Amino acid sequence: MSIASLNPSIASLNPSIASNNPYIASNNPYIASNNPYIASNNPYIASNNPYIASNNPYIASNNPYIASNNPYIALNIPHVALNIPHVALNIPHVALNIPHVALNIPHVALNIPYVALNIPHVALNIPYVALNIPHVALNIPHVALNIPHVALNTLFLIDNNPFLITLNLFTMPNQTIKVQIPLNVQKMQTLADNVLKKHAKDGNLSPLPNSIMQPMQAVYTQALTKNEEQIDLKKEAERLTESRNLTLGTHITQNSYTPNTVTFYVRAIRDYLLGIYRGKERELGAYGYVVNSPLNEIKIEIPRNAEELSRLADIIVKKHAANGANSLIPAVLADGLIALVAQANLLVEQAAQVARDGETATQSRNLLLGIAKGQTSKTVNTIRFYLSSVRDILLGLYREQPQRLGDWGFEVNSSTAANSTTDTLLTEDNLSTDPIDAGLDGSEQ
Repeated sequence: MSIASLNPSIASLNPSIASNNPYIASNNPYIASNNPYIASNNPYIASNNPYIASNNPYIASNNPYIASNNPYIALNIPHVALNIPHVALNIPHVALNIPHVALNIPHVALNIPYVALNIPHVALNIPYVALNIPHVALNIPHVALNIPHVALNTLFLIDNNPFLITLNLFTMPNQTIKVQIPLNVQKMQTLADNVLKKHAKDGNLSPLPNSIMQPMQAVYTQALTKNEEQIDLKKEAERLTESRNLTLGTHITQNSYTPNTVTFYVRAIRDYLLGIYRGKERELGAYGYVVNSPLNEIKIEIPRNAEELSRLADIIVKKHAANGANSLIPAVLADGLIALVAQANLLVEQAAQVARDGETATQSRNLLLGIAKGQTSKTVNTIRFYLSSVRDILLGLYREQPQRLGDWGFEVNSSTAANSTTDTLLTEDNLSTDPIDAGLDGSEQ
């Protein structure tokens, strides 16, 4: 059963809404130009207006048109102070769609001085509205309200009053899209490879311009070459370092008794000299050994660190050479140590040079990728620059479908903010820190 069928004030016979309604029709004396309640001689607005003065039965508590027992208007706004001087209300492009509503507010005096209401293209049609705002003070001086493109959704709530209308102003929750460019070497190269392959596969159907993709391909090829060079040099440095450690006798598979190693000869020479300098063990300090005597017990430890062991071996060899024929170290021990020290030193030099070359290749690769110190996504002619451009182009093309960037290898993350007022695109440029550490080893934070 409809509300109209129950309420005679809404049904077609309602004289307040029907075409013969004297308050709305053209012959309505309260609205027409000859309306004595609106014209300048209106006794209801002038200072002697009994409807505004304190004895006005339409405003006083016994006013049947305002009191709480009025079923048609139910305007009950006790103790409300409306003070809105000098307020500019600018609400363009606002659609207030409240259909089937007849505006019927008789004998009401609106006194809002110095207020400019500018509401173009707005249809206001609100009959029988119950406004109940007790004990509220509205004081908004010098405020400009600018609410463009806002939808007003009117919900009809029936709660023992078929004419109660609630206006809810709301905005749709906004979405935050995060498409970050990875700064990890391997991830960035993988993303660039995916983008280039997708572009090549799509051919003429690709939305990406060749003015970006062609130089990106060239820079990517150079970066890939430098990366492979860096990897090869790193492997060579590791091989040389392992050979050096095997020569020194510090490899994980060796111990102090592994023959034909620097460790073997350094320990053998120490033991031999302890026999020569028994009681005068501190004399071994001249050969580079560190002599300790806690609790009068002589201790001479042989270092396992490669650099310290190499330094000790060099001192022994130089001391032996300086003593010449008077050296106390027998040739059977000295000759073997001399050959191994020369071999170890050569391996150390080679490993150091390869490491320097590897660092140069790494720096060149990072400059091409755009992850070197001081570079950003706006550093031109870098993979980071081109990936950022591709991302922005695709986000513009697929604004309503940002997840489609996943087809190109991008990682798309989205979240919804209920109270947000703007859509946000987060990139590594407007984050407080880069999302991933651009370490030379490709490790993440």
